[in-house]
Amino acid sequence: MLQTVVRRTMAMEQEGKDCAGLRSAMVAIVRRYHGPPIDWEAAVGSLVEVVLREEFRECPRWADLWPSLSRKIARTLWEDPHSRSRLESLWAHLSGG
Repeated sequence: MLQTVVRRTMAMEQEGKDCAGLRSAMVAIVRRYHGPPIDWEAAVGSLVEVVLREEFRECPRWADLWPSLSRKIARTLWEDPHSRSRLESLWAHLSGG
């Protein structure tokens, strides 16, 4: 889901559509967790949470679930080598690297 939202956000940027809110939130997370060392579990969990909140903003009744669900999703993404590589690329992109 994270990759889907990131791809959609990048496509919206290329089309000139406004997605500054999500991007700004993600960049703020990168700045907050900028290391070294980076607490990857917390950082990725925060990225996942901001994406979930954006993707499901029409479902505020689920908001209480986002923190715990985000941590579980983040852990799963981080444990998968392919997903980890993509997250590291996203991190580098958001940090301007």
